[in-house]
Amino acid sequence: MTFTPDAYKMWNDVKRRFSIGNTVRVHQLRAELAGCKQESSSMLDYFGRLSSKWEELLNYKPLPACTCRASAKISQDYEEEKVHMFLMGLDDARFGNVCTNIIGLDPLPDLNSVYQRVVREERRLLSTRVETRQDAVGFVTKTEPSQTGHEKKECWQIIGFPDWWTERNQGGDRSGRARGGRGCGRSNQPRSNAMQAQPSGGRNIPTLTADQWASLTALLEQQRSHPIPDKLNGKKQMGEVILDTGASHHMTGDARLLSDMCDVVGCPVRFADGSAVQATRCGVLRLSEKQILPNDRFTRTLIGPGEERNGVYVYRDVTVRQASCGAVYFVTIVDDYSRAVWIHLLLEKSEVKIVLPNFCNLVLRQFGHPVRTVRSDNGTEFLCLSKYFAENGIVHHTSCVATPQQNGRVERKHRHILNVARSIMFQANLLIKFWGESVLTAAHVINQTPSSFLHGKSPYECLYGKRPSYESLKTFGCLCFAHKSLRDKDKFKARSRRCIFVGYPFGKKGWKLYDLDSEEFFVSRDVEFVET
Repeated sequence: MTFTPDAYKMWNDVKRRFSIGNTVRVHQLRAELAGCKQESSSMLDYFGRLSSKWEELLNYKPLPACTCRASAKISQDYEEEKVHMFLMGLDDARFGNVCTNIIGLDPLPDLNSVYQRVVREERRLLSTRVETRQDAVGFVTKTEPSQTGHEKKECWQIIGFPDWWTERNQGGDRSGRARGGRGCGRSNQPRSNAMQAQPSGGRNIPTLTADQWASLTALLEQQRSHPIPDKLNGKKQMGEVILDTGASHHMTGDARLLSDMCDVVGCPVRFADGSAVQATRCGVLRLSEKQILPNDRFTRTLIGPGEERNGVYVYRDVTVRQASCGAVYFVTIVDDYSRAVWIHLLLEKSEVKIVLPNFCNLVLRQFGHPVRTVRSDNGTEFLCLSKYFAENGIVHHTSCVATPQQNGRVERKHRHILNVARSIMFQANLLIKFWGESVLTAAHVINQTPSSFLHGKSPYECLYGKRPSYESLKTFGCLCFAHKSLRDKDKFKARSRRCIFVGYPFGKKGWKLYDLDSEEFFVSRDVEFVET
């Protein structure tokens, strides 16, 4: 730079002399984005290349800043442009269907959602791709043309004789000379491209070298020592499983039988011969379609019965009766003073830790007396509440092992409930899926039935101090018609729903009904019963 007294002029000269615009680089970035293809690279590499170019282009050509509604529209258009760039560069052979489905969506999802779908498809393709690689043994026969005047690639002795030659010379003299073609040669037998069986004494049998025989023998031994597993045939042979409730862990040497596996700290496993290995993974063993054996012996949850075989117990599958509401179990709570009974349907036994504390709060709020003592069996669903009992000053009594008579009051009440529930179900001729409703109805009827033990009073009367009302009692499973609140425009359509009575809902002044046409449960007060 030459000396100049005007600073403004000097900086203008510097700007004009050394300033280089970004137009060329922007053009290069747009060209690279247009030609960016996935080809054989992974989705992560392909998306990384696009992201770096988008970021650099955004530095040179930032989006216009605007406070009006046009700013959101500009950002949305820019996002859609990146989605189209990303989809156009994908491998059409692998992701063509996914791209078609995404483009057909309206509105078009954002770039992150599109990337997630494509990555999910890539992982699915990788998981379903089974590559079986084996070392192939090649048999090469080298044959030179015996006649001149033609090239090796057109020699029939090498590439095989045509069909018309075989048909013309079939049954004739096989030592004659070929006619009608460019190439000619002598042959003791017509040849083809496929290898044909030769007599043991023939002269045209290809001979194998010692290395080829060794490779063939190794391949056959490998196939014999590695048979096709049953998993490839769609079979899963698990055999008999020996379950031990006192064992710390159940073990298997076949990882294919486990699901949801995870890495654990190495645990030594010793065998009878004194050797030991390290167990580094654990998982879930599926015993049947419905039963699984989790990796946890502390819950002591019943998973099914077993039968004794040669001194050990072997698991035997059991069918679980599921109620119409989805419940599998029910817990029975009996008041020691009034003999009143409460029943709660459970999806899992672990729900007891929620039901029982809620029941204690209900008793305290409704009757003004806290629960002082709880007596139960040794089920884990009750033992896990020891902390709650200790914090609230509740004494927990448990019966001794194999001594159910110590909890006989609840056991007898449980038998009473089941007897009544079976009776009303058989009388109503209902399906077994209604066992949950029948058990709840049986408890409701028992609470309102006078007992000689209570001197002619019912549990309801002892608990609330007044006689129960029997006006709402109906025959379980009887036919009834409920008022239809949503009427059709047709004046000759039915004004009621054909149902059956299945119980008394808690906290509502109505009846629980089951619609025979729509197969759904609902509660209604406007009902006409047909009990005869």
